[in-house]
Amino acid sequence: MASKVRPAGVKAVVGLEIIAGLITLALGLYQLVQVLLQPANLGLAWLFFLPWSIMMLVVAIVFASVFFILAYGLWKGGNWARKIALVLSVLGLVFSVFFGLAGGWYSGPFLRASPNLWDYMAFTATSSALIMNIPMVFFLTRKDVKEYFQR
Repeated sequence: MASKVRPAGVKAVVGLEIIAGLITLALGLYQLVQVLLQPANLGLAWLFFLPWSIMMLVVAIVFASVFFILAYGLWKGGNWARKIALVLSVLGLVFSVFFGLAGGWYSGPFLRASPNLWDYMAFTATSSALIMNIPMVFFLTRKDVKEYFQR
């Protein structure tokens, strides 16, 4: 089988998948570190937040693994990875628009007199999901990218 030239769109999507995986891992670790650094401030609530944070880290590891597996599959030219990445990207677009309209954008941190951390996180999460998923859908539906995955 002759080697195929990997289109730039595939390289871009692989890069976005890796970035998404790294961000997901970082957020999971950040959640756990925040709880571990503040046991005195949280009092007895720490007993609830610690297992919750560990669970969130496990969920983050699972999601990051999915992103990394998709990146590998896309890099190797697996059409299964293109289809899954496309479905997840479309779902990501739908959910980011829904949650953005439900409160992430119009009641975001820049419109409140005293925004809290959750306002910034909701705004950032919905906006970054939108920013990452638009190019993924664009590249995954391009003709040259689709042809690369056809066998």
